[in-house]
Amino acid sequence: MKNTLIIKIGAIGDVVMALPMIKACGGRVTCVCGKIVRPLIKADEVIEVDEKKLLKGNIWELFKIWRKLGFRKFDLIIIAHKDWRYRLIPLFIRGEKRVFKPKPGQYHAQAYLAMLDML
Repeated sequence: MKNTLIIKIGAIGDVVMALPMIKACGGRVTCVCGKIVRPLIKADEVIEVDEKKLLKGNIWELFKIWRKLGFRKFDLIIIAHKDWRYRLIPLFIRGEKRVFKPKPGQYHAQAYLAMLDML
């Protein structure tokens, strides 16, 4: 059984494009998401963050996430953002990390699924 962490904090449209990836994960899925998109996420565990505080550099918001995630180990950690700041979230978490890197012109939903080696 695979244990996956998905970090997808963002606008509603971006999260909607990531939903097929979240559904296709299988195993146990933990998602880190923003408060606004929380109702859209169906996962085993959801860690809700205040994305506005996080993006403004509020270090306490980052500490809250770290406290909730602890020093866990995941089989796969998907950072579904290009921005380097999101790579700080799984800083103390062990597991194979994959960062969102869509190809030019690639539909983002396909790029998210490709992160699972499905395409």
